[in-house]
Amino acid sequence: MKKRTLLLSIFAAASILACKDKKETETVMATNPFYETFDTPYELPPFEKITQADLKEAIEKGIAVQKDEIDAIAQNPEKATWENTILALENSGRLLKKSRRVFSNLNSANTNAELQAMDLELAPKLSAHQDDIYMNQALFERIAAIYEPDKNPEMPISFSNPIRKNTAYWKICIKILKETELNSPMPTRPGSKRSTPNYPCSQ
Repeated sequence: MKKRTLLLSIFAAASILACKDKKETETVMATNPFYETFDTPYELPPFEKITQADLKEAIEKGIAVQKDEIDAIAQNPEKATWENTILALENSGRLLKKSRRVFSNLNSANTNAELQAMDLELAPKLSAHQDDIYMNQALFERIAAIYEPDKNPEMPISFSNPIRKNTAYWKICIKILKETELNSPMPTRPGSKRSTPNYPCSQ
């Protein structure tokens, strides 16, 4: 009987501690300013409310969230389109971009030993995350399929029209192709030393 009572007491104590830890975690998640829209003029970062712990947590979570977003785009079973691939790629990583901008500005304009140490810790994680995106062959193949005009007559803009080179589509096209061309493992030219596809918007 005593053993049973002791076990019940231990179980109850463990349950209470687990609930407490969960509530504390939820409180931290709820109070991190990066998880909500900045309620400030022009949505400027509320620096007075942001701690270094908030920054690190938001950046690390942002990496994980964007990884899931990129995986969803690359593994999408539907035919690659501008909306489900290019726009989806451009719209991914919002939390990471938001937190990195703040961190970069703070570390440049108001740095300290803690921020510099955080920079050293996060730099290899961010670099690896970027490599994972740029060297994602499934993602590259979806992008490549979109930028081959003969295979994709439904492109929203004719890339052969020089008048439209300054449009948002053109700028995104150049940006993505420059990034993926330099890193893609997919060979595209037989006998070529570099695996660089010859798409209209990369010329």
